[in-house]
Amino acid sequence: MTTGTKLARPRFETPTEEYDRESQDHLIRTLELVIDALENPGPMRGNSLTITGIPGHGGGLRDGDVFQLDGVLNITRPNVAYAGTLKGTGACGDITVTVA
Repeated sequence: MTTGTKLARPRFETPTEEYDRESQDHLIRTLELVIDALENPGPMRGNSLTITGIPGHGGGLRDGDVFQLDGVLNITRPNVAYAGTLKGTGACGDITVTVA
C-alpha cells in the first residue's frame, strides 16, 4: 500500500561553524514540514488491507479512529458519543396481584 502523493525528500543545509539565524530558521521549517507530513500522510491506495485488534466499541477512541460493531467497520466522528453496550436484568422482591 502506498500513499497517493509522494513526499519530496527534505533538503537539510550543511551546518555552519557558528550559529546562523537564517540556517536555524531553515532547519526548523524543514523539520516542521517533515513532522506535518508524518502526522498527515494523505490518501492511501492499495489492493489489500488487513486490520487486526480492532476495538468492539468506540468508547475512549479519538476522532477518526476505527472500531467494529456487529461486523460493520465504523469511524469515530467529533461530538458523537460511542459507548459499549450494557445489558442487565434484576429483581426486587415479590409482587402479588389480586383481582376481585
